[in-house]
Amino acid sequence: MKPKLLIVDDSLTVRMDLGEAFEASGFAITLCPTAAACREAIAREPYDLIVLGEMPRKLFRPEELQWLSDFVGNRGGGLILVDGRRGEWPLFKGTPIETLLPVDVKSGQGKTASSPPVRLQLTERGATVPALELVSGSTDNAALWPLLPAMHWIASATAKPCSETFLEAMVGQTRAPALVFRRFGAGKVLYAGFDESWRWRYEVADRYHARYWNQLGKWMMEPP
Repeated sequence: MKPKLLIVDDSLTVRMDLGEAFEASGFAITLCPTAAACREAIAREPYDLIVLGEMPRKLFRPEELQWLSDFVGNRGGGLILVDGRRGEWPLFKGTPIETLLPVDVKSGQGKTASSPPVRLQLTERGATVPALELVSGSTDNAALWPLLPAMHWIASATAKPCSETFLEAMVGQTRAPALVFRRFGAGKVLYAGFDESWRWRYEVADRYHARYWNQLGKWMMEPP
């Protein structure tokens, strides 16, 4: 049976981009433009993982936010939260999303293209996560990450004490958490402070982009 995945984002481009990356590895994909569509999809059949992009707070009803928390904490589902430039996640303060997040997100637009290029680097903990192995060999893999096409933006966030940082963003001499993980009840939550992994397709197509998403998806679906 194919692993089942929901991609929830109000951007059709994002939904299609991630959907294509996951379908190549045999995931059963459902694309949802709203939280309500997501909830309706899971009411029809069980899913293993939800990828939730940055969406306006006003699109979520309180019961839908609580449902996401229950999906992870009680059902043991996996949830990947992807940040973006609109600065929406800080508006979820005081909701179940704030509790789910493995980071404290800050208001503002983060580091932008006017800042130095944003390079990613594996942390010591991240180097032990098989899902982040883009090439064989720990030394070669660690060396590859800072050489990937740079991000033009990174979210402003601080990792919570209960979390583990897998990737750090290097902005000049400053480090910021870029990929942060936590366990929540029976499930898992992963926060990505960037939404430009599509840049990794430059000159190499989906060699790294698709591998990154497929490996992360499978890893997040594994039982805690």
